Amino acid sequence: MKSTLFLLPLIVTLTATPLAAAQKINGPIIGCLSEEKLSQVRDAIGRDDRRQAQAIVATGQCATLNGQEYSVADRGLIISEILVYTGGGSIPMFVSTESISEAN
Repeated sequence: MKSTLFLLPLIVTLTATPLAAAQKINGPIIGCLSEEKLSQVRDAIGRDDRRQAQAIVATGQCATLNGQEYSVADRGLIISEILVYTGGGSIPMFVSTESISEAN
């Protein structure tokens, strides 16, 4: 019983502490709802095919992010998953790892 009472303040402290500090995107970057769409946009940009990149963004599955708060959910070598905070919630999005490293 004593050990349970001892751990209670620790558990409350850990659950009240945010796991990741929010950062702010300070430059325009592309974020997509899936890794596949992000790869398609990156390929189009790599081929200098702006019309194709804009067409993919126009589907609503990708967006230009600028000024939004986010935290990194999973940092990958090439593509990372971030949580973009909107109003009272968050949206998981995939971005180029170098873009979030350069944006901040």
